[in-house]
Amino acid sequence: MLYATSGSPQTVSAHGSTARSYGNWSATRVSSTQLTSLLTTAYYRYNDADNHTVYVTMNSAAPNSFSMNVHSSHDNVVSGSWSSFRSRPSASLHPTPITQRARVEAAVKTCLDVPLLPDACSGSSATLAVTV
Repeated sequence: MLYATSGSPQTVSAHGSTARSYGNWSATRVSSTQLTSLLTTAYYRYNDADNHTVYVTMNSAAPNSFSMNVHSSHDNVVSGSWSSFRSRPSASLHPTPITQRARVEAAVKTCLDVPLLPDACSGSSATLAVTV
């Protein structure tokens, strides 16, 4: 499931830098007691003003289980084409009660890591949901 597309990426601008990202999210059942929420692909493109890096952050939830602020790698390849993040966020969830099917949700944002200042993130997060 797409969290954004290359034609309509998530965008964040701060302190002279602009970052964009897009990719795919998925949730799978690993066992009767464990689910996994992850970005299966994630790409970025950005203009760097002063040694900033770009990353995506993901919050995931299933019944009575959640994972907050799981980040991708903080990357800084500046190019005119889309680059793949070196690592993508993944979270293990352990829902209760244990059921045959569980709803998994994730919120994904694109962020800029600006040294010595609070990180800036895209204003809107992609909220995704699937039942596994």
